[in-house]
Amino acid sequence: MKKTLIIVNPKSGKGNGEKALPQIKSFLKQNNIQSEIAVTERHLHATEITKSNYLNYDKIIGVGGDGTLNEIVNGIDFSSEPQIELGVIPVGSGNDFARMLNLSKSVNENLELIFNHAPVIKVDVGEIKFKEKGGKNEKMHKFLNGLGVGFDAYVAYINQHTKNFSGLVSYVYAVIKALINLEDMPVRIKLNNSIILGEKLLLAIGNGKTHGGGFYLNPDAEINDEILDLTVIEKLKKLQVIRKLPLALFNRLETAKEVSMYKFKDVEIEIEKPYFVHTDGEIISEKISSLSVKCLPKVLNVISKPK
Repeated sequence: MKKTLIIVNPKSGKGNGEKALPQIKSFLKQNNIQSEIAVTERHLHATEITKSNYLNYDKIIGVGGDGTLNEIVNGIDFSSEPQIELGVIPVGSGNDFARMLNLSKSVNENLELIFNHAPVIKVDVGEIKFKEKGGKNEKMHKFLNGLGVGFDAYVAYINQHTKNFSGLVSYVYAVIKALINLEDMPVRIKLNNSIILGEKLLLAIGNGKTHGGGFYLNPDAEINDEILDLTVIEKLKKLQVIRKLPLALFNRLETAKEVSMYKFKDVEIEIEKPYFVHTDGEIISEKISSLSVKCLPKVLNVISKPK
């Protein structure tokens, strides 16, 4: 008989994962639920745990933030058409993907949802293949919520290494710090049979609408529309970044003339000066020179909250 595997990132959300453990254990005991708990011990441990175990379980529950979910997704081989269901208990700093599922911050409420026949929806997953400067071999990675190239990824890099703050405050702090070393990014984008050239501030690719704990960089994105969204922001001066970026907080980024938005199933990007790239807020490289991104349509079963 298959069971539930709960993967807990204890460091997620400045220790919120560890704080959630007693609640989870108490809920399972009170409701006589058969499950196993695996606590991650290092970076990419959730990927290792998932890869070794996902075929033996009906459900995997990720207790953490977007980075934890990213590790879990990268442990699943979607070419095998797995029937595993993913449940989410968002205790991370950003929890952007959880917003797309209408989840609350209550651990118990989300456990009730997961174990009481909540709706399961099929969602898309993004796949990136990339090459790094000086590297010969192509690498592959998947993402669940979003991908960023350029300034957005540099902000994610700083945010990932910032331990003094959490959530939106941490992201805003990272934005301010990134402005000090602002660099523009000459790119060549092949998209929908057209070519986009020039210096850009950032490229944001979204399966979900928000990045960084609430910035609407891909406001029209949907996690189950079998397509991905691309937002391109043109080269900006530092003061312009300070004025324009808050528009993303209020879901008004589309009003800025320097912003262009597209939808695609696959895209190819070349970066003249290799730069930072993140997937779901986690830096996968600091020197990517070229990448291709495509949508894997409705390959993952996810437990969601009814609207």
